[in-house]
Amino acid sequence: MNYNKYNKISKKYIQKYKNKIDKIKYRYKKAIKTIDNKSFMKLCKKHRKLTIKIIKKISKEFFKDYKKDIIILTSGSLARHSNNLYSDIDLNIFTNNYEFEKIIELEDLIANLLYKIMNFKGRDKIHSMAVYLPLISSKKIDMSNNSYIKTLDNKKIVINCRPNSEQLIFENYNSTRNINNILEYLNKNDTINSLNEWSNCFEIIYSKGKLKKLYNNQRKKCNDITNLTIFIDNLISKINKDDKIILHNRIKNSDLKEIVKTNTLFNTYAMLAIVYRYEKKIKKFNLDEFYSKSSIISKEEIEKIFNHLKNVQNLQIILDSNKIDLTSHSNKVIDINKINKQYKKMFNKNNIINDLILSKKELYDMIKKILNKIRRDLYEQK
Repeated sequence: MNYNKYNKISKKYIQKYKNKIDKIKYRYKKAIKTIDNKSFMKLCKKHRKLTIKIIKKISKEFFKDYKKDIIILTSGSLARHSNNLYSDIDLNIFTNNYEFEKIIELEDLIANLLYKIMNFKGRDKIHSMAVYLPLISSKKIDMSNNSYIKTLDNKKIVINCRPNSEQLIFENYNSTRNINNILEYLNKNDTINSLNEWSNCFEIIYSKGKLKKLYNNQRKKCNDITNLTIFIDNLISKINKDDKIILHNRIKNSDLKEIVKTNTLFNTYAMLAIVYRYEKKIKKFNLDEFYSKSSIISKEEIEKIFNHLKNVQNLQIILDSNKIDLTSHSNKVIDINKINKQYKKMFNKNNIINDLILSKKELYDMIKKILNKIRRDLYEQK
């Protein structure tokens, strides 16, 4: 891609969509003290649909002249429909040939444009799940001041990242983009002895050629419930051990995220993976599907998930006002007293940490109830 074309596309889509994304966030902030879980769910859905529309349109522009097969999928919160208004974008661009450098270059330019439209603090908020596979090269990325340079037609494009993202960018540049490698990895992690929510949590956004058909034919979903009670027991044990609380008024950013977000949501989605394997009528792994079709998880219980997501978002809004992302890549110390003062001012509530711990407890009680119900059903079927 030449520089003028990239610049033209960037200006077009930033002008067309950045304000639309900002307006959704503004709507939430305007209703911040009174918004209920259902309204929050609707706003997140609107944000997700707009985000996917933007990715699809940008992808068509960038791959218009690309002659070989390509497939673009989203994973993570966008595919799971568990995004809030500040969620990362898990963007996965794959091919079946070995033009990886060209694919990664285009992916990098797409991500650079997306982070500006979404008003993220760095390009690293958009990343591929391919980084979890063994690296296929060791190309070094020259990063200084949390940025690196791409050159198009001898013109420099500065790509900004958040602090401590060097390893992620390195992995991103040196991981496979071969759809066959990804399919093998997903199938190996979705078996009678392996159950992971992320292996089923993908949504195709854009494709050219035969890769959509290849993906749909080769992705082998496991429906075997033989070891489901083992997964249930392991998850309940993990939840019971997740009893960390915040006792001090100062805490590292990474520790705060782990306690109130990472572990809680990981265990919540692990429960959904168990339900997904057990409940045959759930065909797609996303919260809208569970909300409308599940007979094991009630609508009210899905809303409890969104209640916690909303609390996490409220914390992010407070941190955002201090130019901080809630991230596992930062050891910056957060002053709890300070964010609670802002919580009172912005939300008219007293303690954001207490509210997060409470919604976490409610989620864990709900998860154990659902898992025990499945266990009883499995026992009765014997």
